[in-house]
Parts: sequence; structure tokens; C-alpha cells
Amino acid sequence: MGKIEKFLASNDIKLYLSLFVLLVGAVVSVFTALNLYSNRVTYPKAQGLHKGAVIITDRGSIEIEFNEKAPIAISNFVRLSESGFYDGLRVHRVVPGVLLEIGDPLTRSVELKSKWGNGGAGYTFADEILPTDRMIKGVVAFVNNGPNTNSSQLFILAADAEWLNGKHTILGWVKKGYDTVERIVSAPVSVFEIPLEDITITKVVLK
Repeated sequence: MGKIEKFLASNDIKLYLSLFVLLVGAVVSVFTALNLYSNRVTYPKAQGLHKGAVIITDRGSIEIEFNEKAPIAISNFVRLSESGFYDGLRVHRVVPGVLLEIGDPLTRSVELKSKWGNGGAGYTFADEILPTDRMIKGVVAFVNNGPNTNSSQLFILAADAEWLNGKHTILGWVKKGYDTVERIVSAPVSVFEIPLEDITITKVVLK
């Protein structure tokens, strides 16, 4: 038996083959990781530019502090606010003592009142919901019609609402002006939960 045949018949070849397989696997893993990293999805860090906003209404101002764990939501809100999207919109829904809703562009028209609550920005974006998120008094979150259907509408909680946990992306929390929230959720409403008197957003100022 020649040297080559002896080598092939020995245990050394098995060891070398095992090492070769491990080396190839390691190389493939490295290239896979590099490819995933280079193609990762990144989101604009709007929270680095703005930490919050003041929603100015004809009933008072509400200052909110952004949730830094929701960069997509913040970027969306900032972009809409900078364009003046929210200016002039009415509060379209109030659940007395529980919450108020804003952000429907259809509320610019009284003639469209029967459709209030159905409008949006013309697009939707993904959820950013964490297992630790809690829908408590003071939360400002996006209204949706199911998973990943956020757009422009927001609600502000005037009371804890644990049944909403895990269902909505939190934009932030009321930092100042909670008295304005209470004033709005105490306003008389119709059977359709629309305020009987207009409550209007005059401007959103980013901070």
C-alpha cells in the first residue's frame, strides 16, 4: 500500500475533512452575517432631532414627550407636523373620561362629518409595539385598523386602558397640559362620540 493509500485509510484524513467542513461553515456564516448587515433596514433617527411636540388646540396645549423606541412613528408624526397636516383639524372622537382622537383630515369639512374617523395620510406604516408597552393614562398612540395600519390618527388616553395593550404603537406620553386633555374628554358629545362643539388643533410645534 502506497503512502497516499495509507493516508486515505488513516484517521488523519477524517480529522482534516472535519476541520475543512468546519472552516467552510465558518466562512459561509461570516459572509451571511455581512450580507444581512449590509442589507439591514435602517430608520431615520427623528428622535435625535426632536424629543417631543406641543399640540396647540383652542382648548389649551398638550405637550408630549416622544417614545424613543418608536422611530418610525416619530418620523411619520414629525413629517406630517412639519407639513402642517394637523393644523386646523378637529377632534373627531371623544370617549368621555377615557380618550380623545385626532388626526383625521376629513374633519376639515363639516359636510364629511358622517365619515370622520375614516381619513388618513394616504399611506400606512408598520407597528412598533413592545411586550412591555402599557396603555396607561397619558399615553399618546396611533389609531389603527389592525396590524401595521398606522397613518395619521392618534388617540390620547385620559384613563388606563389595559385592553389596548399590545395593539397600538405608542408615539409618546403627555408631559404637560394634562388639564387640556381632561377638558376635552369632559366635553359633551353626540351618540356617535363626536364633540357637540368644535375642538380644533391650531398648530403642532415640534421640540
